[in-house]
Amino acid sequence: MEFRDYKELVAQISIGKQLPDAVYVHTSALDAVPLELAAHVARAVAALELDKKEWNLIKFYKRDHKIALLSYPRFFDEAYPALEHAYTVDLERNIFRATDYRDSDNPPILHRKETFLKPDHPSAAQFRAITEEGEKIGLYKNSRTIGFKKSWERLISHKGYTLDEEGRLKPKASIQASPAPRPTLNGDVTVNRHLTAIDRDKLSAPMQALARHNYLDGEYSVFDYGCGKGDDVRELEAHGLDVAFWDPVYHPKEQRNGLTLSTSAMSST
Repeated sequence: MEFRDYKELVAQISIGKQLPDAVYVHTSALDAVPLELAAHVARAVAALELDKKEWNLIKFYKRDHKIALLSYPRFFDEAYPALEHAYTVDLERNIFRATDYRDSDNPPILHRKETFLKPDHPSAAQFRAITEEGEKIGLYKNSRTIGFKKSWERLISHKGYTLDEEGRLKPKASIQASPAPRPTLNGDVTVNRHLTAIDRDKLSAPMQALARHNYLDGEYSVFDYGCGKGDDVRELEAHGLDVAFWDPVYHPKEQRNGLTLSTSAMSST
């Protein structure tokens, strides 16, 4: 299938979570996707043996001949489930890249889960109620800052709430200040300079500068040299950009030229 045909079929998808650069559909709603598109995707998934992997959401890119197969194992069990695996499939070249978030302390998370389902799905009403809880306290005013676990939990705390055992919002009973750090015996602090990568809840300053000058509008690919823990990479990939990366400590197995990934995360037929 040519990209032009793929793009036209994606534009016909009337269900799922619709974003400017992609549409997300839960596997339970795939029968509402145009049949020709579903068959095109099924052939690619089977050829790459991704039908043997665990995933329950499909991201259809609108600007690229690509899809992403996303695994949210706790989709129906948690209010804001975390992403565990992502398989980004290039339908033009029949290759894919796998990303594992299981060991990440700041994985991408889902909101507005009802939008991924058909309106008549048995869980849709419950998920809408969860979304309305967040809307009432202003959690969705800035959607660009809530895509990852840490920023989401920080925002909830800032609003005076916390999450209960079921992941639902509840007011804080009390706010306890964190204890002050204890000084060392001699007052010295040893810093491992090669392990100073930080966790962020938004793009780094250089990436923000690129965004301001329209270099992150999807027309260009990105190579993040010295990517640290990969916060920028995850954020850019979540918005549909083609990103390669390398870091001497956290991702040393990626090739530095940013053109071909040498790890097992890249596979081809």
